[in-house]
Parts: sequence; C-alpha cells; structure tokens
Amino acid sequence: MSKKKKSKRTSVPAMPQLSLKALDGVQNIERYAKQQLSDCQHTGHFNIHKAERILRTCAVQVLKTQLDYYESLPIFHPKWVIKLQENTIEAAVGMLPDGYSDELYEHFRNLLWDTTYADLNPPKRLTVNNEEPPKITRTLGSQIQKLRDECRLTTEELAEEVKLDVRSVQRHLAGRTQPYARHLRAYEKSFSKLLNKQVVINNLS
Repeated sequence: MSKKKKSKRTSVPAMPQLSLKALDGVQNIERYAKQQLSDCQHTGHFNIHKAERILRTCAVQVLKTQLDYYESLPIFHPKWVIKLQENTIEAAVGMLPDGYSDELYEHFRNLLWDTTYADLNPPKRLTVNNEEPPKITRTLGSQIQKLRDECRLTTEELAEEVKLDVRSVQRHLAGRTQPYARHLRAYEKSFSKLLNKQVVINNLS
C-alpha cells in the first residue's frame, strides 16, 4: 500500500489582531474621514468629488497603518495584503450615507481598489542606459488608467475633460469596451494639456 504524498503547499498563517497602537491609528484616521464626509451632504445633494478625495486618502492611510504593523511581524504573509485591502475598502465604503444607488457604492469600491492598488504598486524608476528598452504591451484601458493616475483625476473629472459620460470612461478604464478613434484623440488631447507634453495612446488591437 503506497503512502500518500504530503502536500507541499504551505498554509497561510492566521492574521492576528492589530496592536492597540495600530488600531488607535486606524480609528483616528476613520474618525476624521467621517467628520469630513458629513460636509459632503447638503440638502439632499451628495458631493461625490469631495467624498472621493476623502475616502481615497483615508483608505491609503488606513492600509499603510495596518501594513506597517503586520509587515513588522515575523509571521507576516504576503497574502494578508489582499485581505487587508478588501477590508479597508469595505470599511471606507461603509462610511458613505445610506439611501443611494448600488452603482454609487460600486463606483467607490472600484475607485478605492484602483487607488490602493496603485499605492501598493508604485511605478518603478527606470535607470538610464544605452540599451533599447523592452517593449511593454499595454491595453488601451491600462494606458488611460496610468495617464489618469499621473494627472490625479477622478473618473468623473476625466469624463468631464474628454466630454464623455462617466460610465463610458469606466468601461474604457476597465477594458470592457474599446474607445473609438475620436475618443482616443480626446484622451490624448486632454492628457497632453494636463501633463504639458505630447501624449500618444498606442492602439495595439
């Protein structure tokens, strides 16, 4: 009778609770964000742009505070990061007032996911050399997303710049639809103006 081989997959250690110091830091950040969000709602109108700025800052700071603690632990596991990211985003979205459409809350989830992902994965600095750099294949959506991040624009602000509705821009960023040629020209024109340089978006299709 043959013996069963032991699985080589290493188990992910259970994530411990935050230290009191780290927890206090997170609560202070969230408390301040809630105070700022209370000013976003006036006479039934919700200031989405202001709320986006508040929650983006809050999510990045909360995630950093938690990671600073967990990465100092000898049992730290990289897979904890995704869980922390998800929990941070849900906590931030939970600060929003009730009574709005599901699309609004989903918009904030997507926005905060993009924001925290970009913060966790900053662009690498390129060293200057005489060799020809390798060609990197990027989708149209990822190129537009990268340029949007460089300009520090929200989805709504980008939609205003290129004179498109927000849902169309969201689909372009997510790669669900391909921008028409005239839309690409609008993106290039807006990014060139904002970045003060000639921007070309490569259509790789």
